[in-house]
Amino acid sequence: MSEKNNFLYDVSMSYVNAGWQERYCALVKYLDAYLKENCGEFFADLQLYQTGPMNYVVVAVYYDVPGVGEALPKILGFVNAKYREVVGHNVRRKQILKFDLAKKLHGQSEVCLHASSEEMEESEDEQPREDYASSTGEEIRQERNDTTS
Repeated sequence: MSEKNNFLYDVSMSYVNAGWQERYCALVKYLDAYLKENCGEFFADLQLYQTGPMNYVVVAVYYDVPGVGEALPKILGFVNAKYREVVGHNVRRKQILKFDLAKKLHGQSEVCLHASSEEMEESEDEQPREDYASSTGEEIRQERNDTTS
């Protein structure tokens, strides 16, 4: 069930060249206001966090509603064009989480929120998979290939 109280997230890290921090912060605030006004049925919020003098994390929050996946390319096209226009190559962005490319495993769903205690006990009997932290890079790449094919 999709409702406007369920959210999807895109998270990116940005490195902002010295002297461009104020312009970058103003751009993020502009994008937040613009997207709320023009894409409010899909877009909920844009949050900006500073993690170092020139390092930022941006969290884009979308409503988990029908059509959000189809609207995303248009929204991101506008955002990317504004970045190029306003800050050019003075901001380097790295996508950390893109909701349309990631598999959501838990959170804000009727299935996860209303699981019975019997279901929880049954899942405890299952053998856990090897922790990714102890996997080699090749094992992780192989598993990704297995799930995408």
